[in-house]
Amino acid sequence: MKNEIFDLSAFLSSEEISFLKTKDRILLSNSNKILSYLQSNSSLKEQTLMIKNDLNIEISVFTYRNFLLKYFKKSYEEHNINKVFIN
Repeated sequence: MKNEIFDLSAFLSSEEISFLKTKDRILLSNSNKILSYLQSNSSLKEQTLMIKNDLNIEISVFTYRNFLLKYFKKSYEEHNINKVFIN
């Protein structure tokens, strides 16, 4: 069976999201913004600054990266591939 990479966030219901930690819940509730940050090809540090300004939460680059790997794996890997080819 082929291992397929996908975004877990696309399969979570709002009820499932409501049981998550506050930071994850806020970020997943704003998944469209997270996807737009990834598509902007900004660095993770720049993205965390945007999150701090737009969503008014404190998050480190390390925590944000772990969040992306858990809930937005496919989009995060596409972001990394795009960064390589653009630079």
